[in-house]
Amino acid sequence: MSKSRKKRILLCVGSALAFLFLLVIGLNLFGDQTDEIISEEKEQKDFVKIADEEKKKGPDVLKKKYKDMIGWIEIPDTDFSYPVMQTGVKKHRENEPEFYLHADVKGEYSYIGTPFLDFRCALGSDNLIIYGHNIRGGRMFGLLHGYRKTEYYKEHPVIYFTKCGSTKEEYDIVSVMVTDINSFMYTFTDIFTDTLYKENIEKLLAQSIYETEAGKELRNEIKDADVEELFHKEKFITLSTCRTGEGRDKRLLIIARKVSQNIENEVESNE
Repeated sequence: MSKSRKKRILLCVGSALAFLFLLVIGLNLFGDQTDEIISEEKEQKDFVKIADEEKKKGPDVLKKKYKDMIGWIEIPDTDFSYPVMQTGVKKHRENEPEFYLHADVKGEYSYIGTPFLDFRCALGSDNLIIYGHNIRGGRMFGLLHGYRKTEYYKEHPVIYFTKCGSTKEEYDIVSVMVTDINSFMYTFTDIFTDTLYKENIEKLLAQSIYETEAGKELRNEIKDADVEELFHKEKFITLSTCRTGEGRDKRLLIIARKVSQNIENEVESNE
């Protein structure tokens, strides 16, 4: 056999092996993605069941089943309805503040995790920072990316949060921030100086990608407000999620201002 023919044969064999290698890798990657999608769908269905239970029994009953649950977050007229967990200092799993990043309400491994409150926050903090995964298909906190468009905000301007052992609270969205992990909002939990408190509110309004109705109202209210009178007057919720595909450290924040408490009783009195 000539040397040139041997080279051609070896080249063909090498190309075939390389193709098979790439094919195996591709099949494995496809298989992993399929497993992830199946896992996401199953875990999302589990949340639907828990949400149905919450509607029937309320968060206080669920709190008895799920030790780390501290409340329930929801956006009316959407599928966004989830328990909120918390671990950290002086709490269960005190050395695992991000435990629920990949754990379900039972504490078992979960790809999509469960929304959780920053361990630095108490339920009475100036700003409650709640984290959740940006899951494909607009599931979990992926739904929040709809707020990049003003049309979506106008259809869903309100967030409800029910603290375990308390009543449902209404929060109006005042800011939608496209930012990163270095945002000042991640240090805005409890502020201990009146000047910095007002400055933080001014910044969260100024950095919104568009002005909301509630944001405009708040801006006018604090414009000439005395810093001492304003101090600790406003309470906020910040929903934080990743901007998948835009960078590892990129974040989307939906910030809402507390405007009312005891929603059910208000509705009953209006009727």
